[in-house]
Amino acid sequence: MKPFISIIIPVYNVAPFIKSCLHSVLNQTYKNIEIIIINDKTTDESISIIKDVLQKEAPSFPIKIIEHAENKGLSSARNTGIKNSRGEYLYFLDSDDEISTDCIETLSNRAKISCADIVIGDYIVQGSSDFFPPLELGTSIIKGNSKIIQAYMQEKFYVMAWNKLVRKEFIVKNNLYFKNNLIHEDCLWSFQCACKAEIIDIIKQTTYIYKIQKKSITSTLTFEKDFQMYKIILTEITNYANSLHLLNNKDVFSFIEEEKLRLLRKCIYAEHTDYIPTLYTLIRLLPHAKHYKILYWELFNVRNLIRDAHYFFSPRLAESYYKSVPEMQNKYSSKKRKAIGFYKHLIKLLICDIRNK
Repeated sequence: MKPFISIIIPVYNVAPFIKSCLHSVLNQTYKNIEIIIINDKTTDESISIIKDVLQKEAPSFPIKIIEHAENKGLSSARNTGIKNSRGEYLYFLDSDDEISTDCIETLSNRAKISCADIVIGDYIVQGSSDFFPPLELGTSIIKGNSKIIQAYMQEKFYVMAWNKLVRKEFIVKNNLYFKNNLIHEDCLWSFQCACKAEIIDIIKQTTYIYKIQKKSITSTLTFEKDFQMYKIILTEITNYANSLHLLNNKDVFSFIEEEKLRLLRKCIYAEHTDYIPTLYTLIRLLPHAKHYKILYWELFNVRNLIRDAHYFFSPRLAESYYKSVPEMQNKYSSKKRKAIGFYKHLIKLLICDIRNK
């Protein structure tokens, strides 16, 4: 019988965690599944542990172990899993995390009813008190691409690829594979999925345990590497939105501008202001909404107007202005009197810029 769900588990140097991860899958109440394990050229005992567990447990559903000849990274491993899967829906599970025993049953029951492109469950975090993006929506079905785009761009559901049942046909038809050699690949992939999905089913029930490891790939990144990865993601999401004529969508535009601002804040808070000219050169080159649209959307939203006003200046002044955006948002956007102060400041800058052209 063809499995309804394919659980895709990339494996690379997770020996301390893989046993508990695998047990959480083997103990699922739902059995019409297949497990696809991708050995991404792990250098530790992970695969030996997996084989030992499988020999002792003797699961009743099919399990594949696919070998990569070289380490290719998480994106490539997930793509290998997609291409070798037989399930109608795919479920991505990181090999150092766990799922609840009723995870697949809960999500698949909803998928059978809604026939959604994506079914999303809730999650809890272990090992960190840091902020992680919550699932802000209650149990519900979102129908229509415009509503899904709005929910995603307003950050109503999280960007992580795991803990989501995704219809395989939806991935293949829209070429929604993960971009290879990219860290933070979920940011790009989830954005692309949101831009294409027609039905998303939300379940406000915890089905995933996200375990934060101190020596994960993202926790050991240098600032330069992290910066370069986010530049790629920023470029990719902007060009993808532009290809779908979505840059004149207010929610999409604002989402992308907030991503730019986050990267600027990273530079400032990490005291790497020397990276800002490179960032701003990229920002000026990337496509964006028409100026009249920006003015129409943001004229009475002072925080966003402060963020986007650089588009109305000459390049010389724009870069200098953009560096000060976080500080200016703190200064001007909290109270009405301060907002009036910003409008006066903006008019002065525009007049000075016109005079100096």
